[in-house]
Amino acid sequence: MIMDIQTRKILFVKKFLDISNEKIISKLEKILKNEIEFKPELNPKTSEEMKRRISQSLNDADTGRLIEQSNLELEIEKWD
Repeated sequence: MIMDIQTRKILFVKKFLDISNEKIISKLEKILKNEIEFKPELNPKTSEEMKRRISQSLNDADTGRLIEQSNLELEIEKWD
């Protein structure tokens, strides 16, 4: 059975209202925040903006403003 988007949203909200687990609610909040807030970042950049970002990245590397991958992975594990 195929449902329209409005019906799916209503069913989702009903299920959401029944959730009592704080961890699940936090995860859903993170998903919504990521989907809504970061979409503007997907807009194409101008070549000038890309050059500026590359220059900044190279400068960060030269001045040691980096995070080792292993440290980043440890930090990401704390996000849940």
